Amino acid sequence: MPPRKGGTNLSKQGQIYVNGENVNRGQTAVADVGGTMAMSHIPRTKASATTKTSSGTKAGLIKQSNFSIAPLILEGVKLHKLQLNDVIKQHLKDLRISDIQLSRSGHFTIYAADVSSFNRLLNELTPILATNGQATAKIYVPRSIQRIKDTEKVAFVKNVDIEIPEGRITEALKDVGLDAIDVVRLMNKTKNVPTRTIKITFSDPHNRNTFVHTGLQVDSMHFIAEAANQNTKPVQCFICLQYNHVAKYCKTKQQICARCGETHRIEQCTAASDLIKCCNCKGSHIATSNECATYKEQEKRIKNLVNQYSSPNTPTTSAPAIHDLNEFPLLPNLLQRQQEHIHNELFDEIINVLSSKMEKIIEETTSRLF
Repeated sequence: MPPRKGGTNLSKQGQIYVNGENVNRGQTAVADVGGTMAMSHIPRTKASATTKTSSGTKAGLIKQSNFSIAPLILEGVKLHKLQLNDVIKQHLKDLRISDIQLSRSGHFTIYAADVSSFNRLLNELTPILATNGQATAKIYVPRSIQRIKDTEKVAFVKNVDIEIPEGRITEALKDVGLDAIDVVRLMNKTKNVPTRTIKITFSDPHNRNTFVHTGLQVDSMHFIAEAANQNTKPVQCFICLQYNHVAKYCKTKQQICARCGETHRIEQCTAASDLIKCCNCKGSHIATSNECATYKEQEKRIKNLVNQYSSPNTPTTSAPAIHDLNEFPLLPNLLQRQQEHIHNELFDEIINVLSSKMEKIIEETTSRLF
């Protein structure tokens, strides 16, 4: 598996805001917080009704968190939990941490209780640890969570004319108040020519969702937008055939046959069809089959991860599409109204003149007869 440094650049982000959902006991959930991520963790224990500070003392009963704060992974330190707790207690006294967990591999998972504590841990903990003999310390948001959060900031627009430059699209987004941080036209990898698909990355999911709802309007041209889909396909190594890493980062480097599970390439396999055996679930199918029970478990886990950590795909404020005539009916033209007014005045004047003339004729005719 590649080095898990997906979130190290988050320490350079500015202030964050929260838009999430209620979190039940024993659950963790994540929400985008202005380019960063936050998740709340409420352990399933009898003491979960109380909040613990970094010193471990009770701070009194609290309500369930209405927002969610992402966990932070700390690696590269040679400390046990109590030592890390004491370092935080000494140097970051007002920090609120709900839990610290230590894995067998020596990586810490730290759950901040509020956004301010999350930001301070991300920005201040590494320098503090460096001054305490832990120069190799690194803190970041888990890569799997960051990938989900990055995906929900992306939208695609198809069938955009090749002649329309990215700059015009950027200006059009800015004109309607959408905060896009990257606009790029996708290239055909085989022919190395530009395609008619535009990829747009926004500053947060709310801008993206609003854009998907309204679409792209470049002057008089309108294009339908669609949200990027989350990838729920499990990653499988084609050397050992295990999940959650690719062949480049496989630690075993021992080729496993997808047909029989033995240590040879599948092209060299001589096992009969009735002896096919998956090395993961021990079922009678090849190890790369989508029908594998282990594959389905991994797929379900990823889908749960996406559902748990992604924001609702709805715009912050519902805005009708500007090209919709039902929402924006055409208004009468000012010149048209003026012309109608002039025509009415002329018609009235002609009627008055004719009436006056007829009265005069009748009067003259009557005087001649009598």
